[in-house]
Amino acid sequence: MLKRKLLTPSILSAIYVLLCILAFGFHIARHETDKFSAMFIGILTMPWSFVASLLISFIEIITKYEFKYIGNNIILLICVIVNTVLIFFIAKKR
Repeated sequence: MLKRKLLTPSILSAIYVLLCILAFGFHIARHETDKFSAMFIGILTMPWSFVASLLISFIEIITKYEFKYIGNNIILLICVIVNTVLIFFIAKKR
């Protein structure tokens, strides 16, 4: 019973993580030539990527510190983790 209850949330979370891995792979492979390659990750991590983008812009305006490639990817990775946990627990409740 417990295995069956955790199967659907695990599958949904795994599919989401796989999509995010593909999006990150695309972004890493195309970053030098395509500045919009992170758009797929941003779409997958909504709404947190939108909030993070606003906060990053606010921090950059106030402190004049510019987040680089690695910093932005770490922030998007945190958004992926938050969404994965939310997908798992919401699917588990249903």
